[in-house]
Amino acid sequence: DFIEGGSRKVKISKFNITPSVGNTSIAPQVTDEDEEEEIQNSGTNSSLFNLDMEVNMYSKNLGSINDIYNYVNNNYHRFNTNEGEVIIPTNAQGVGAPDGVVNVSPSGTSASTGTKKDIDIRLEGFLKAGPNFWIFGAGGYNNNFARFKTKKGTLVEINIEKETYKIRVNSDENGTYNLEGALQGGEPYIAILAAFPLDVPENQDLGVEVKVTNNSGETVNISLKDRNNRVQITDRNGAVIHGHNQNENVKIL
Repeated sequence: DFIEGGSRKVKISKFNITPSVGNTSIAPQVTDEDEEEEIQNSGTNSSLFNLDMEVNMYSKNLGSINDIYNYVNNNYHRFNTNEGEVIIPTNAQGVGAPDGVVNVSPSGTSASTGTKKDIDIRLEGFLKAGPNFWIFGAGGYNNNFARFKTKKGTLVEINIEKETYKIRVNSDENGTYNLEGALQGGEPYIAILAAFPLDVPENQDLGVEVKVTNNSGETVNISLKDRNNRVQITDRNGAVIHGHNQNENVKIL
């Protein structure tokens, strides 16, 4: 279980491994000379297994937990392991809430709207544990996610076509990342969040420039939450966008 603001480690409340019926790989025949080596490596070509795990999440803030729910529901459709295997999570049906926890439907009036994010960008303070910059593209192919540690400015170039997007992320400290994927339909939606204290020396040079090239024929909506004015959004020519840019058809919400 995970409780927002808590000091306990995350607990996986359910973790089951069962044999995958009909997905057993057959080990090749080996000679007597190879028998010892085959025994040592037998774990690499044995049966396949199904993994079922569950993590419960709690929060005092309804908006925060709904953001997490919507992000997972919209974006975590598949996961590629380092070995190239694809894992596709499924939604558990009929899972009851523990005592004292109120279930809230994402379509309810008090919940967040659940707008599907095509691209999500977040920048936090350098002293945050782990990466403090990350970008995720929904409906992505193999390369639709990047994250790294930085205390410098980051350039994000987003090219949006009718059905797809391409992203180029350039960091002086971490190099270049290229992301691509498919849009989810309707008007493209980009969410940008930058939140960190400026009184920390390591955060003084933090910032993001987002350059948008829109060839989709639709209005690109950008949800911007920038507490310190460290995010700059420009069109393909480098002109800063404030509010609505007619040339690029980009609207900052």
